[in-house]
Amino acid sequence: MTPEERPQPGPQHHRIPWPDFRSLARGAGGESSIRLLLSGERSRRLLMLWALNRELRRRGPLLGPLPPVDKAWDVFANIDAKVPEAMTAVLMSPQFGIWLSRALRLLRGNAASPAPQWAELGYVHAAAFAAAVRAGLDLQTHIPVLNGRAMVPTLGMVNLPAHRAWDVAEAVTSSEEGSSVRLDDMVVKLPSDPALAAPSWWPHRHVTVRAGEFVLRVVLDDLDPYRDLADPVPPARLSDVEASSWSDTIGKAWELLGRICPESAAAMSVGLTSIAPLPADDLNQNRSASTGDGFGAAMITPAADPVTLAVGLVHEFQHIKLGGLLHLVPILHAPANSVLVYAPWRDDPRPLSGLLQGVYAFLGIAGFWQRFRWDADDAEREAAEFEFAYARRQARIGIRSLLGSPFLTHLGRKFINELSAAVNTLQTHRVSTAAARAAWALATDHESTWRIRHIHPDDDAVGRLTGSLLAGAVAATARTITYVVASGGEDHWYHGRLALHRIGLYSPHRLRSIARGSSTMHSGWGVTRADLALATNDTPRAEAGYRAMLTTDPGNIHAWSGLVVAAAANKSTTAWRTLIRRPELVRAVYLKARQRGATISPIGVAEWLDRLPGIRTQPAWS
Repeated sequence: MTPEERPQPGPQHHRIPWPDFRSLARGAGGESSIRLLLSGERSRRLLMLWALNRELRRRGPLLGPLPPVDKAWDVFANIDAKVPEAMTAVLMSPQFGIWLSRALRLLRGNAASPAPQWAELGYVHAAAFAAAVRAGLDLQTHIPVLNGRAMVPTLGMVNLPAHRAWDVAEAVTSSEEGSSVRLDDMVVKLPSDPALAAPSWWPHRHVTVRAGEFVLRVVLDDLDPYRDLADPVPPARLSDVEASSWSDTIGKAWELLGRICPESAAAMSVGLTSIAPLPADDLNQNRSASTGDGFGAAMITPAADPVTLAVGLVHEFQHIKLGGLLHLVPILHAPANSVLVYAPWRDDPRPLSGLLQGVYAFLGIAGFWQRFRWDADDAEREAAEFEFAYARRQARIGIRSLLGSPFLTHLGRKFINELSAAVNTLQTHRVSTAAARAAWALATDHESTWRIRHIHPDDDAVGRLTGSLLAGAVAATARTITYVVASGGEDHWYHGRLALHRIGLYSPHRLRSIARGSSTMHSGWGVTRADLALATNDTPRAEAGYRAMLTTDPGNIHAWSGLVVAAAANKSTTAWRTLIRRPELVRAVYLKARQRGATISPIGVAEWLDRLPGIRTQPAWS
């Protein structure tokens, strides 16, 4: 294959079969659907590799001290013809996909790099070397070195003397003498089996676990610079103890998935190939991530237990599936990145594409908890009921926004309708009263906080409303309040109430201990006495506490959202629906009235606004 020859896309690029599309749209998709997505990914990456090769040839010597790109292209073509499985192993590695996308963005000026451009683009030669090692074919080339470390994609990392930040090493593989990497006078020989450790050689760690008929084989990736979402990152080598702990938790999580979610396990056994550990944060919150460019890879923080890891894997595999599907189908919605909307799982406003990704992910999360609650023991079941109720509520809120979007294409509308049907099915399952109440409270809390932070009503309209309020007038005409959605926040957003509710469900005795003052929470959660009252279902005391907080600090967002939940739970005002639907407007009028020296309660403002006939709010862009 010459550099001018364009790889031919396969039949998967015509139209995805309806059974697969419908199954994937409903959040499912078994082994056959994942193989279809993988076939599409392979074709896409060949096209991207061809485009990168063409661009580098057109621009000239962008690879600096490294060989020209033709050399890597010829190596790939030769290996693909003789040992295609070796080429596929490199081409289909998630990290190679992430690098390919980033390299094209670099060349087109859509990304910046702290490294010399040749060093990032030179990953192509490291990948060609890795493919040659896998294929057992002879090759002599040169690869980039960062601070004495040279990545051999899909295999491992060479550790060399670091004389300069960026350097070039000679890489050789031979059927007679094996593989080695040389920098100056130091030569590192790769073991005959690159999965084994050797002096100055860190191999990729592989984890293989079985659950009945389902086998999961993943790389525990702590080395590759492109294991993150976009920008290259340094290696973060796990200790043997940490790696063993990860392997053990993955095995237990996989056993759980194989038992309660066999269709998901079947799909993951084909499509999940890499897990990159993320560092834990100060609050030990569970975090995970993935990218459409890295099909098959999940980035996850260390899990405290197998259930948490299983949820994280389900979550990210949903994103992985949707990312692969979006590479195969026409667009689902018109460009709308400037339109920001509410997503119940995020603190920041999201574009429509982010909302779609989130609904799809939470459909999978809710499905996991729906099954797990019947597998859980008595001590776990109430918490699992809550997690199911909360995830399905989040998915339902998100799907309503998607269904109301004017930006969906015809295919997008079909996709969202199928997705909506799957979300609606989740609503048919009964949950305990305590779980339903907690899910409602936390979803309402989050949306109220988000609206107050990010929806800014028109100041002139707020001023006119405030004037009418203080004059005791109730207008008889409809009024429309325009607003803008702002992406910034006023201060750090604490999630202490969510933590308290989860503590109450997972460990009730600990919540009682915290309420008594004999146990504490991390100070970073920002928990108040009113929050404790709300979490223990003492809503009258919670409402009184939040009112008192607003007397001394009228703009306190945490107190405002707490008041919304407590007042709505108490039904202490006929205007509780107005508090839920327009907390940002109630707060804005209240603050304006306070600025004008008026003495009024937040509930009084809500009740006055509730009496206004025909008041409407609409985004400024519509």
